[in-house]
Amino acid sequence: MRLERIRKTIANKPVRFIAGYIASVIVIAGGLYSLLEAGNDWFDGIWWAIVTASTVGYGDISPAELEGRFLAGFVILSGIATTAVLTGLLAGWVLSAKFEDHFGTPDLHDDFDHMIG
Repeated sequence: MRLERIRKTIANKPVRFIAGYIASVIVIAGGLYSLLEAGNDWFDGIWWAIVTASTVGYGDISPAELEGRFLAGFVILSGIATTAVLTGLLAGWVLSAKFEDHFGTPDLHDDFDHMIG
């Protein structure tokens, strides 16, 4: 039952879900980075996670340990996937609006001549 509610929330509010997901990734990865890599505080970890997730990669902070590199790979893939999903959602909304402007919204309630069952 709980999984069904989560699925409906994701389907009905995908941008809110994606924003929560990427914010969670940044906060958790930033915290882990500050623990894994010596000499970096929590704010450095958050900065690193934001720069890494956005795939900007300034190079001012980079992981030296193997665990930090695996973490970086996860953050990079999360950032790329999030960008791809948001781009797809935006394209879908734009195309849907253009489609409705061009063809109008179909009025289906008058088109029922028979029922298939």
